[in-house]
This record gives sequence, C-alpha cells and structure tokens, in this order.
Amino acid sequence: MITNRRMLTIVSLLFLASMIVASCVASVTSVPETVSKTATSPSTLAELPTQTKEPTVQAASPTPTIDDGNFAPLVISSRYNLETGAELKNQMLFTMQLDGTIEKQLTELGLDYFDPRWSPDCRTIVFWIYVGYHEGKYDERIGMINLNRNILDEISTSFERNSNPSWSPDGRRIVFDANDGQSWQIYVYDLDTDEISQLTFEGENLDPDWSPIDDQIVFSSSRDEVDVWSIYVMNADGSEQQEIVPASWGSEPGNWDNPFMNGPRTPTWSPDGELILFRVDEEIHELGIFEDSVRKMFITEIGDFNPQRLISGDREIVNRSDPFFYYWSEYDPVWSPDGQQIIFVRAKELTKDDQLCTVNLVNGEWSCLEDGSAAGFRGMDWCHSDQETTTD
Repeated sequence: MITNRRMLTIVSLLFLASMIVASCVASVTSVPETVSKTATSPSTLAELPTQTKEPTVQAASPTPTIDDGNFAPLVISSRYNLETGAELKNQMLFTMQLDGTIEKQLTELGLDYFDPRWSPDCRTIVFWIYVGYHEGKYDERIGMINLNRNILDEISTSFERNSNPSWSPDGRRIVFDANDGQSWQIYVYDLDTDEISQLTFEGENLDPDWSPIDDQIVFSSSRDEVDVWSIYVMNADGSEQQEIVPASWGSEPGNWDNPFMNGPRTPTWSPDGELILFRVDEEIHELGIFEDSVRKMFITEIGDFNPQRLISGDREIVNRSDPFFYYWSEYDPVWSPDGQQIIFVRAKELTKDDQLCTVNLVNGEWSCLEDGSAAGFRGMDWCHSDQETTTD
C-alpha cells in the first residue's frame, strides 16, 4: 500500500507537469482580449482568480511526450525518489523535464537539501542544506550545484544557520538570511569577490527574494513586536527599506466567513517584477470556542496595495456543532516563466494529504491532483530561461 502511494506521487507529478504545459499552451493560444498577448503577467489584479468553488481534483494519468531537448526546467526537493518511488532518508534534489522525465538526482544521501532556486541562466542551482543539530546548535548552510561541472560547492559563512537563497538578475550575487546566534538578518554574497555584506540590522529579517528585473529585494521583517511580521522592500545595498504589506493588514477577528489574517511572510516576485505573492496566517474564530490558523496566499501589485487571494473555497465543514473542520494551507508557490501560472502545494492541515495544484492567473481556473501527490515536497522552482542547462 505504501509503495503504491509513493508510485502515485511520481505519476501525479508527471501528470501535473503535463497539466501545466497544457495550461500554458492554452493561455498562449487563447488570450482574453483584456490581457496583452505579450504581457508576462496579468496587467491588473482584476484579472486574478475569483473562483470560489473547490477545484477539480484530477487522478494521475499517462502524459504525452513533449520534445524539450536536454533542457530541464524544473528542480524539486523531495523525500521520495522520483524515479522509483522509494522513500529516502533525506530530502534530495531532482531535475525534471516538463513532460515529467526525470533528468537526474543531484544530491546524495546523508544531508537534507531544501528550497532549490535556479540561477538566471539555468546552469546553477542554489539551495540550503540541513547538516544537523549538535550540542545545542544548528548547522545549516548555503550550497550550489553547477549542472555542467556536477560539483556541490558551499558558500562559506561564519553563521550557524543560513537559508532562503535567491539570485540577483545578473547571477553574480546571492541574497540569503542567516542567524549569528542572536538574530536573523539578510546578507548578500558576491560570487566574484567572495565578500558578504549585511543589509538589515533592525529586528528579525527573513525570506529575501531578489527582483528578476532590478536591484530590489523583498523580504519579511519583524521589528516593532516579536513575531509580528510584515513585508518590506529595499534596494540591493540595503538602503530605502520600506514596508509594503503591514503586519496589521487583514480583517478584524471575525467568524467562519470573516477570518482574521495576519503575519504576511515569504514574498516572491512575479517574473516581470510588477506583482508579489505572499502568505498570511488566517485565523478562524468560530462560536468563540475554536481557534486555528492556516497559511493562505495573496497577490498584490507593488505600489498599489490591493491584495487578492490566490485561490478560495478552502474550508470543509465536518461537524460544525463540535466544531471540527478541515482547513487547507497553501505553500511553496512557483511562478511560470510567463507569469501567468503558479504551481503550489495545498495541504489539508488535519490529514496532511498534500496536493500539487496549479492556477491560471488569466482566467482564474485552478485544479489539483488527488491527495498525496505532493508528499515529501520541500521546495521546487521553474527555470525562467530558454537556455539549455548543458551549454557552457
């Protein structure tokens, strides 16, 4: 039974890839007149999803072969071998074609590898490594793999914990967050000089993401109160730090139909640098006796704050008199190169039946594979370059 479930995960992943490709093709061949055919993302938030019903849940099925040469646009962190379905002892990295063909397993057993990110030319992947926990200290590092050389390199820092790396548009710098034992701050590593520069100093700062079009970095920050988060943007040298999604954003504590939203975190840029996608904690206060929170994704324009939900229709009442409900969380979002699709993981909090999902930002349609299709996933990325990874 367990083996069959793991194999289902693999087949589901392949099917999701074909579903995304089909959706991308559809968005190119049938573009609504309100959206420019050359636009890299929806031009206004009015074009974002408005669907309120549950998505169509699709079973895994064989996928057509798509001739994509030697280019592997997807990289995935998984606890299951994507070729055999066997459960692994660690989180491994794999590259995959859009038709679902597994190119290779990039890392070896022994350590855990999370949150892979492609370089702008799609030749190098950066990620963070969980080495272990010894004598009261974590050991977490930033690593890189150049697909041409197939060698794993590490960025040498003096920090105990390093995570969440993101590339500059020119591929010469990497922004990341690190903890020196006192606080989390954001740093930039220069690949040419091996120099590390600190960008933030106040409060706690995490989750940096470098704009794909200029020298701006968006990140999460907790400054005035402990564990009260908001989203900031700054220049790549750390100057002009500005709050763009306040911690106080969201409705007042309410009920089932009007949940309280707080703690905006983990922002990511759209490929054209016009939108950001971020998560919030949605807290449910029902009948005064039930409280819980789940993660929800919102999209807003830079400079015109008007957040809208990525998807909706996510609450399932099991027994309202108890009350006892199922809540869905959304995490690990990935933009398609044209900015019109997002892949993400949807997890049912009580049962942990993670699903792989995709949403079309042009028409608002979204769909998910059956439960268990995203089991063991801890990060994925879609390369935004048309260069082949085998080219020097």
